[in-house]
Amino acid sequence: MSHKMWSASRLAALAGCLLAGAAYAATGNEIKVSMVGSTYAPGDVKAKVGDTLVFSNDDFTSHWVYVPTMGYAVSRAGLKEGETFKLSLLRPGTFRVACGLHESMVMTVTVER
Repeated sequence: MSHKMWSASRLAALAGCLLAGAAYAATGNEIKVSMVGSTYAPGDVKAKVGDTLVFSNDDFTSHWVYVPTMGYAVSRAGLKEGETFKLSLLRPGTFRVACGLHESMVMTVTVER
């Protein structure tokens, strides 16, 4: 098998895995998380693999969605009033979400199979 052919088949396999993961995530529930008054509501979330968190800035000031945990890592800064951000939950585990602008604004997410 040539190097180009091997690379193309490997890329195709990777693309298939990514699409399968995206399709799996789309089958779960959407869980709304409101950002208002320097808090995430709800403050603790229990979800299942395949669910999606929908962060909604219901405040007049900007907020961040920051997750430093490996496997979930995301940093979405400057979410303005009325904007939303979706985070698909593709693996089980527990992680914290923080707002880079408001030190006390944290929540815990637990993802189960």
